[in-house]
Amino acid sequence: MSRIIVAVLALPAALGQDKPLQGSWNRVLSIKPGAAARVKTAGAKKPVSGKFAGASEDAIRIEGKGGVTSIPRTGVERVSVARRKKARNAAIGAAIGAGAGAGISAVSIANRKTTPFLNFTTLEIIGGSVAGALFGIPAGLVSGAGHTTVYSADVKPKRP
Repeated sequence: MSRIIVAVLALPAALGQDKPLQGSWNRVLSIKPGAAARVKTAGAKKPVSGKFAGASEDAIRIEGKGGVTSIPRTGVERVSVARRKKARNAAIGAAIGAGAGAGISAVSIANRKTTPFLNFTTLEIIGGSVAGALFGIPAGLVSGAGHTTVYSADVKPKRP
């Protein structure tokens, strides 16, 4: 039993070892070309948005409406990319919604004072599950929207 507890407690540390710091420019170099990206530059009110066109040790290139913009690394405060897990988030939303719908239907059936002429309890629970899933899909899509920061210039490595 104690081995299981130690393994569970050590898992987050083991999984986090292969991720570089947010301050690491290597994460910018590994972005796939064409990914939706935003670059916050020093002194700018709005970030530069567009498709990631590439990066080198000295600069990042973003393809926007007006063409490709090259931003020197020294002027980059933060780089973020759009999350691409829409199908997973929709599936999670559907599962949560279906479970909630089935639970609400079951509670509603259990609280009835009279017995209906025909017993549709199974169909009612299935209907509640389907309705819940239909509400859960868009909720899952919306909850997963946004950007993930891959580089932040102000992140400093912790000293031991």
